[in-house]
Amino acid sequence: MSTILEVATRAGVSHATVTRYFRKPDLLAPVTYQRVKEAVEELNYVPNATARALFTGQTDIVSLIVPAITSSFFTEMADGAEDKAHELGYTLTLGTTDKDIERERTYLEALISHRVDGIIITPGTDSVEHIELLKRHKIPVVLVDRQIKDTHVDFVGGDSLDAGVLLTRHLIQQGFKDIAFVGGEPGAWSLKERLSGYRQVMQSAGLEERVYLGSYKPECGKKITTNLIQEDQLPEAILAASSRVILGIFNALREYQLRVPEDIALTCVDDVAPASIINPFLTVVEQPAYHIGQMAMQCLVNRIKGSTEPPDTHILPVELIVRRSSIKSERLHIS
Repeated sequence: MSTILEVATRAGVSHATVTRYFRKPDLLAPVTYQRVKEAVEELNYVPNATARALFTGQTDIVSLIVPAITSSFFTEMADGAEDKAHELGYTLTLGTTDKDIERERTYLEALISHRVDGIIITPGTDSVEHIELLKRHKIPVVLVDRQIKDTHVDFVGGDSLDAGVLLTRHLIQQGFKDIAFVGGEPGAWSLKERLSGYRQVMQSAGLEERVYLGSYKPECGKKITTNLIQEDQLPEAILAASSRVILGIFNALREYQLRVPEDIALTCVDDVAPASIINPFLTVVEQPAYHIGQMAMQCLVNRIKGSTEPPDTHILPVELIVRRSSIKSERLHIS
């Protein structure tokens, strides 16, 4: 393996000039830059990240920790974060926890030991313990999708309160009165907000609430819906807490040969990709996941670079996308 001294000798420059080539290339004269570039390519030189980290105190590596990458929301958010990280000169690593708290801590301890420059995380609980762990090690952190009180760190997320409001209002405007809220993890910030939006609109309309919580996993949606079918308690319409929950609901309805929207109307928070492209059918509130990832990464890099601005909360607007799954008039066309 080539060394930085060999590159410097081949290019006929100093060790410091080669370092500057990687760290601040714009400071080099074009001729010098080209000589170092040719030497690096000829020797297949790759900078020693560990040595650079010891010298500069930075690794130029950041990490994103999320519950799952199977959710379209987290997939798109990761894309946004990665694109922004690349633009800003950072390498992004990804970890998934499945909301396992021990697994989350294992990830964080490993990242601390590898001296990552900063972490974006959707925490598995509302506990401040893991955030305080990062603070003790002076690692900047930004929260996404799940806000935790009293952490005093930046947060970026979609407007979950408005998501609940928009979907519930839409279903009522369609003429549905028996509307159930299904899925979501009790205690999660996003769930509290979505449920609050649902309840506000239901109460204003004088309608009875029906709330069935559990988790954000497909199994939760399937189990709750199966129980409702077996007990002959299936509502007219369902607002699912997430796109993963709606997948389980679809599975349960299919097993009992129930049709959407002919037998029941469905809506959910976040789209189901790639189904939304192949067969745009499901009414959803879409969060700007890609932009959430980009903004979270920009906030993180600002902190890495020494920003001392007070921690900020960024709530991005969501969009209601109406499709056939929630249109009551579709039922009128079925004989």
